[in-house]
Amino acid sequence: MYSISNFVLGALTIILNMLFILSFKMQAKGLLLANTIANFLVSILVFQKLKLHKYISKNAFSNNTLNKMIKYSFPLVFNNLSWLIISFSDRLMLTSLVGANENGIYSVANRFPNIIYTFYGFFSTAWKESSAKIVKEKNKLQYYNTIYVDMKNFLKAITIGLIAIMPFVFSIFIKSSYNSAYIYIPILSIGIYYTNMSNFYGGIFSAFKNTKIMGYSTVLGAIINIIINFIFMKVFPTYGTLVATLSTLVSTLVVYFYRKLKLKSYIKLYEKYNITYWLLLVMTLVLYYINNKILCAIVLFLVIGYCYITNRKFLLNILKPIVRKIKMKNNALD
Repeated sequence: MYSISNFVLGALTIILNMLFILSFKMQAKGLLLANTIANFLVSILVFQKLKLHKYISKNAFSNNTLNKMIKYSFPLVFNNLSWLIISFSDRLMLTSLVGANENGIYSVANRFPNIIYTFYGFFSTAWKESSAKIVKEKNKLQYYNTIYVDMKNFLKAITIGLIAIMPFVFSIFIKSSYNSAYIYIPILSIGIYYTNMSNFYGGIFSAFKNTKIMGYSTVLGAIINIIINFIFMKVFPTYGTLVATLSTLVSTLVVYFYRKLKLKSYIKLYEKYNITYWLLLVMTLVLYYINNKILCAIVLFLVIGYCYITNRKFLLNILKPIVRKIKMKNNALD
């Protein structure tokens, strides 16, 4: 049902956009209206299909439960808004203070790092649910640490892998007029890594029902992001895109370290300083900017080896149930 509803939502949105924008020439209003109608219709569909009206009763209403839900949910509003500010304030301020051309370059530079966020998105929903379920179990410390180590290694592999492969694929996907976007990709990639790790910590705070920390940390990050952009873009407009890139990195680091510090009050996560990763990252970054294809190829080979070694068990654990199901189907056919 989840998959079907998302498919219907996508199809409806496209059809309504074509109707309102192409036929009725409603432009931005048409875009907003199409999204609103599509989401409303799909919500009705899901509501009816799952017979959710059976779960609604005046007698079941509880002020105490309502107050708890508001107390839990209210900081999440500021959390989500602040992440949006961190994501989009750079572009808005670049356009207004520097120019639309720089905003275009910054948008292009963000395309590749967003791949990291997409990979984490596959895991995010399941993590929030499972972290909440396991919080009352005796083995929660072991569970959290196992997932933490695996997820951190996986995200590090995607981040360093993306940076290492960029010298070979950037010119294939991006027009030469946007070549300057190449400079900012590693910084934005590292920023996305810390954003995802902050969201991982957020899953644990949600499980312990302390969403205030999530709200405080992202509001602080958003404020720092806006201040850096406003001051330095005015002082150094020539370096506006670099300022936007660094402000995003700084704000995400603030959120990450704030949450990491606060997390110690709830659970102790296993930390091991990986000197190999940091040396490899520094080497990858240096050669990325030197852009010597032979040396970059050597580093890419080393990065692939590192990523395989550090994520081998994690990937096998993912593949085992898939292989098992394929074998079962083949046996059934035989």
